[in-house]
Amino acid sequence: MNMAFLSSFRAGRDTVYPEALRERLHGFPLLNAVGDAALHRLLSEANWFGLPGGTLLNREGENDRALFLVVTGSLGVFVEDERGGRRLVAHIPAGETVGAMSLVSVEPHMAQVGALRDTELLRVSPEAFDALIARHPRVMLNLLRVLVRRLQETTRRPVDRARPK
Repeated sequence: MNMAFLSSFRAGRDTVYPEALRERLHGFPLLNAVGDAALHRLLSEANWFGLPGGTLLNREGENDRALFLVVTGSLGVFVEDERGGRRLVAHIPAGETVGAMSLVSVEPHMAQVGALRDTELLRVSPEAFDALIARHPRVMLNLLRVLVRRLQETTRRPVDRARPK
């Protein structure tokens, strides 16, 4: 795995994290209008990773259905084009999430995700996410809003002008 582990935020029985990280997380659409208790729970279960620019995010094994929060940097979502090359279809800036569709649908990944520049991520396992939404259902409502917004952005893009043959 090309991800560099930075922290688990666990110090014995306590959860310790930088105050600046907590403040930054309050700005994430996924965490809109959730309190400090939800953030504390999220951070107690999350792992903090660094992904160097140009590196693909490994989404196999334990990362298959994990949710990733982009703390700093940015990611690109790539799909294979008709010539077998990779085509950038979405940009995921800091403050957004990756892996939500696989987390909810339990379907295999349709795209590759790579760091467009050095990026810091919080990794939340499916089990930790389930525990979070059980106690803080607002997070699931926020996740649905994020997914709907992304679907709307996708359907509002201009239609490819190529004519069928």
